[in-house]
Amino acid sequence: MTDGCRNFYLAAGWAMRQQARLLAGRIAAATGARCMSRWLCRNPRLEASAAAEQDIMDIGDADLLIALCGRSTRGGKWIEVGYALGLSLPVVFLVPAGERTPLPVFATLDDVAVIRARADGTWRLRMPDAWPGPRGDVGVIAKAFVSR
Repeated sequence: MTDGCRNFYLAAGWAMRQQARLLAGRIAAATGARCMSRWLCRNPRLEASAAAEQDIMDIGDADLLIALCGRSTRGGKWIEVGYALGLSLPVVFLVPAGERTPLPVFATLDDVAVIRARADGTWRLRMPDAWPGPRGDVGVIAKAFVSR
């Protein structure tokens, strides 16, 4: 990625894992950055505490957290977002077209950009002026997100 971001962590609900794998590949190919999300290829039988520790290490190795929003039942993605914000990592929320789940209050912070996909393949971006993330890559991430 440009602007100093080399590694990203993609957070999503377990039920969205296949979609997240594809998206991670598109973002990596488009930006040259490495996806640090080992959970995307994890054995589902891995002990929960080991999985959590692995996720924490992966987030710590990232320069940016990208959260694929959508309905999930367990909420681990939101814990990962909170952890990333606690580490002062910039965060990008990706909201699929037609998704009606409200974003958390954290989406209003200066460290958070929001990309909302539209049904026509375009997107809408909210990026605070003070957003510390890789500004040049947000459009590239958005294009990878909405591409089919």
